[in-house]
Amino acid sequence: MIRSLGTLGVTSVFTLGVLTGMALGVRAPDDLLWFTLLGLIFVTGFSIGLDFSEIPSAVRNNVWNLVIPLATVAGSLTGGLMVHFLTGFSLRYSLAISAGMGWYSFTGTYLSGVNPYAGFLGYVANVLREVYTYLTYPILARRWRYSSVSIGGATTMDTTLPLITSAGGTEVGVTAFIHGVLLTSLIPILIPLVVSLPD
Repeated sequence: MIRSLGTLGVTSVFTLGVLTGMALGVRAPDDLLWFTLLGLIFVTGFSIGLDFSEIPSAVRNNVWNLVIPLATVAGSLTGGLMVHFLTGFSLRYSLAISAGMGWYSFTGTYLSGVNPYAGFLGYVANVLREVYTYLTYPILARRWRYSSVSIGGATTMDTTLPLITSAGGTEVGVTAFIHGVLLTSLIPILIPLVVSLPD
């Protein structure tokens, strides 16, 4: 579906949704958002299941399944380090925010308990990472289907999985799911560890 819609179409739909939400000022109930997300994940899983013959080769492709998460962690922490050196912002908070890798609800909540300002930045930065994935993955997937999965961070197991599967294909969808699961398991360990570092 995403392939036929094109990047301009995805961007237009996303922008229209943002503008409609701002104009109406109506907040969707959390339960509705949760069930919508579950529906998207179900449809994605159903789509992957229809191409079940491709799943074993995607799982066997364990080089990508391990290299991409490692590259995502390394790239994210390097980005946090660069922010520290360029802005002078706290080293541990810069690293912790980048270690959120798209999981804004955990990052924002955890950091808010330590430093409210860092919590706010953690939430916004990781929301923007998810938005950036929606806008850029369909473009990047034309040349780098697998390696571009890393931009989605932990979101590749849920919110951005339908997009990645549609734009990159079933095998990439399986890799993206494994990528997201591994990062989601690592983030609750990594962020507290980074926050405990001295500045």
